[in-house]
Amino acid sequence: MAFGILICLSASFIIGLQSVAPDAPPQMILGILITLIAAVGWGFEGCVAGYATSMIDFEIGILIRQVVSGLAALFILTPLFLFIGGDAGRTLSLIGQAVTDSTAMPFFIISGFCTLYAFSLWYKGNAMCGTALGMAANGAFSFWGPFFCWVVLGLFWGQEGWALPPVVWFAAILMFIGILFIAVNPFTVFKKKGAVTS
Repeated sequence: MAFGILICLSASFIIGLQSVAPDAPPQMILGILITLIAAVGWGFEGCVAGYATSMIDFEIGILIRQVVSGLAALFILTPLFLFIGGDAGRTLSLIGQAVTDSTAMPFFIISGFCTLYAFSLWYKGNAMCGTALGMAANGAFSFWGPFFCWVVLGLFWGQEGWALPPVVWFAAILMFIGILFIAVNPFTVFKKKGAVTS
C-alpha cells in the first residue's frame, strides 16, 4: 500500500511539473512548501472523515465539515488575511459585501450544491474503502482536471494550449497502477492463483 501511495505521489508530481514554466517566480519554492502543508491537512481531513463517517452518517459528517469550514473562512481567515495585508478595518464591510453580493451568490449556491455532492461521496468512499485508497483515488484529479480542461476547453470550445503532453498520459497510467497497488496486494492475488492451481 505504501508503495502504491509512493507511485501515486510520483505520478502527481510528474503531472504538476508540466505546469511549471521555465520563468517561474522566485517564490515558487515557498508556494510548493505551502501546498505540502495543505496536502498534509487534506490527508488529515481524509483520515478524520473516513473514521467519523464509519460511525455517523456521511451526510451529517459533511454538514459539520462544511458549516465549520465556511464559518472559519468567513470569520477567522478573512479578518486574519486582512490584518496581514494591513487593512483589518475593512473586515466587516468585506464580509457584508460577500454575503449580500447578488451577482455572485447564485454561483456560490450552485457550487455549494456541487461541492456537497462531491464531498459527500468522498467522505462515504473513505468510510467504505479506507483513507489510503480513498485519498489515492481522489488524488487522481491531478490528471482528470487537465484532462477535462482539454476536453471541454480544447476540443469543445476550440481553445489552443490545452492538449496534454505525452508525459501526462504516462503519469496517468502510472497513477492507475499505484491505485491498483493500494487497492489490491499483488502478492495476495498471486498466492490465491497458486492455491487454485495446486
